[in-house]
Amino acid sequence: DPVIQHYAINQGCLDRFDWLIEVGYRPGVTDNVGKTAREALALLFGNTPKAFPPVHTSRQYALRGQLRQEEVEKIATDLLANELIERFVIIVTSLARDFLPSSWGYYSPSIVEIFTFFGTFGVFATIFLLFIRFLPIMPMAEIKAVTPQADVHAGSGHP
Repeated sequence: DPVIQHYAINQGCLDRFDWLIEVGYRPGVTDNVGKTAREALALLFGNTPKAFPPVHTSRQYALRGQLRQEEVEKIATDLLANELIERFVIIVTSLARDFLPSSWGYYSPSIVEIFTFFGTFGVFATIFLLFIRFLPIMPMAEIKAVTPQADVHAGSGHP
């Protein structure tokens, strides 16, 4: 539901918070929403639900304000999570994000960067092959055999 729900894949949904509490079901507890999502995705991609990777749901609560670690833990245990069936993770803002806003996103190369990366190998291979074609490698043994003055022992009777 786009009015009351928000999702993200491989990035955070929230910003400008001091504490983040993520609450999800413990392993072994039935996650009906995750189970339904897994079945829907398996049907969408033409797989059986057993062959599709597991899907888990969780809720995130963003808190702002001057709170201590103990206070945030009390909020999580007393208000947000049922510790019998749910687990929670507390994330501090400074640990969740770098100090530079420019480094908050995830990097993925563009098609131009990918072609530039592989193109450098092609340019190197082309230049290397042209170098071998027009400036061949000359072994010193062949040079000594062709030019007697290049041999140090020439004329001294040494073999």
